[in-house]
Amino acid sequence: MKSKIEKSMPDPSKGRLKHVGFTLIEVAAALVVLSMILASVMMVMSRITSGMIDLQSEIQAFTVARQNMEKLLTSAEVSDKSDYGVLETNADIDWQTIVEPFYEPISKRMWIRGVCTAGYTDSKGQRKTVELTCWLTGLTAQQIKQILEQQKRIEEMMKQFSQTEYGQQIFEQRQINVAFLEYKGLDVDAYKEFTEQIERRRINYIAENGFDEGYEEFLTGLAEEETNFLYQFNINYDEYVNFYETYDPQTDYSQLRDQEKQQSSQEKKNPVKPAESPPDSGGSQDNPAVQNDTDTKNVKLPDNLPPEILEQLRGAEIIK
Repeated sequence: MKSKIEKSMPDPSKGRLKHVGFTLIEVAAALVVLSMILASVMMVMSRITSGMIDLQSEIQAFTVARQNMEKLLTSAEVSDKSDYGVLETNADIDWQTIVEPFYEPISKRMWIRGVCTAGYTDSKGQRKTVELTCWLTGLTAQQIKQILEQQKRIEEMMKQFSQTEYGQQIFEQRQINVAFLEYKGLDVDAYKEFTEQIERRRINYIAENGFDEGYEEFLTGLAEEETNFLYQFNINYDEYVNFYETYDPQTDYSQLRDQEKQQSSQEKKNPVKPAESPPDSGGSQDNPAVQNDTDTKNVKLPDNLPPEILEQLRGAEIIK
């Protein structure tokens, strides 16, 4: 029995036992591969989550626009109006309902266009809009007369507002804003659409409340909303101030932007080389004093100078 046990025991004289395991380089390589796999999985999961959130917001915005369109179609009265608001359950979704009449002179019929929109901001920070449009006709003569009178009142209000000092300032300011957005290649149509909505809200306020005590506060709120809307474009304040000071109404800034881009691309393709200096002939360019001295000695003096002055000039080596 003792001899069997001794045979099964390892012999220290034959060397140490070999341990099976991973080296430090192998562990580091495995961690790098694992981190790359996890990063890819996390990126895919993030995109899937963002896509699901955008899809949910789009469905919710479509539902809001559809509900507003159903209210418009089932309404007993139809008039030129503009309603707006924010969804109570989701403050990121805003909605608007616009009713616009159009008179068709050939058939002498009045058409009503109802536009229901709902907007939201997607995961990339871009503004998305869901729009539903419906055309209505078959209005009675009384409804047509009411709509035409309402349009006439709105045109008179717009004319009166444009003639005021505040209205002229707003008009000029918006012209500059549109030109700046065109020059920077930003979404000008979105800004114009937003300003149209603001004007409709202002007109509706005047039609309902007139120029009451809260009118100035209402205008201040509209101005703040317009400013906040422009902030969404990430406008550089210094660039805007510089543009504002050099603004020219006669300039087409979209065309100017294209010309500057084309010029910049040409400069990158064909960089301007620095001008080479002409070869030195006698070192006069390296030593301006020598050049000036030569030029002074070659100066032709008047013939009527007194002799003593000529002697002084020759003694000072100013002339030959």
